[in-house]
Formats: sequence, structure tokens, C-alpha cells
Amino acid sequence: MSLWAKCSKRKTSWTDLNPGQRYSAFENFREVGGRCYFVWIDPPMCTRARQIIPGLLKKVYKLENNLKQVNKLENDMKQLEDDLERKRSREK
Repeated sequence: MSLWAKCSKRKTSWTDLNPGQRYSAFENFREVGGRCYFVWIDPPMCTRARQIIPGLLKKVYKLENNLKQVNKLENDMKQLEDDLERKRSREK
């Protein structure tokens, strides 16, 4: 096994220029003079994929955020229903 393979981690780029492209980078590359040492694992994506994927990712992030908000509202509503039920039971 090469020194590179022992000292590096495989990661995935989610930048607009290289969405979903895997690369191998040194674990401590930030400590090595502030330079980034990495090697692309996957071949470059086609231009169309680089145009489409960032927009799709933004939509996914927005939907995930909306889902978190809905879950929070459902939890808040459940808490309010429980509080109301306790209040009604005390009044009886």
C-alpha cells in the first residue's frame, strides 16, 4: 500500500464545479503549509451534469429544511395538544 493511500481519505466534492466527484486528500492537508494535496478519483463530469447537479442539490437542501420545519411544527402542535389535555383534565 502506498504512502498516499495510508495517509489520505476519500471524500466527495459538492462544489458547483465538481459536484459528486470523488477525490482522495491527505487527512492533515491543512497542516501541511496550508496547501491542499488531493487527487481526483473519478473522471471529470460532463458540462451538463455540472450544470444540473448544483440546482438539484439546492432543491434537496430546501426540501430537507422544509421537512425539518414541518417536523418541528408537528412536535410543537403535539406539545400544545398535550398541554391542553392536561389543562382540561385539571378543570374536571
